Amino acid sequence: MKKRDASKGLAVLVCDKEFAQTLAEFSDAALVLAGAFWPGQLTMLLPLKNETVSKLVVQNGKVALRLPASEVARAVAYEFGGAVVGTSANISGGDPLPTSAAIADAFPELKLAIKSGERPSGVSSTIFDVEKRRVTREGALKESEIKAALEGV
Repeated sequence: MKKRDASKGLAVLVCDKEFAQTLAEFSDAALVLAGAFWPGQLTMLLPLKNETVSKLVVQNGKVALRLPASEVARAVAYEFGGAVVGTSANISGGDPLPTSAAIADAFPELKLAIKSGERPSGVSSTIFDVEKRRVTREGALKESEIKAALEGV
């Protein structure tokens, strides 16, 4: 549907930080970043802790976790046991679509959508590999903001 490369892992949206810590190993740096940027636009690549996580979302022993700013997304994750696989509403590589009408136009085969009344930011989350301390996809957060949060850690 998104025309996404099947070799790319998918992000896991979690209901809260505590649940995220059951899925991945949180270093001191990861805890600092979660405190600074969660809920929000930071997706962290972290070492997998829980082997029950689907192979669809694991790459090289790491899982991409995000605690979304959206209360609705967090509630959905909670209702599905604490986490759901999530991705931005766009064709892979394109900008996130800003409205439900744009999403419906881009994905006519879409069977279900949740209209929350929340407006998407229109900017992808930033993906940060915590172990390597590098941005793998810059989005809403700039690398300089992340590195500033990690000073002294």
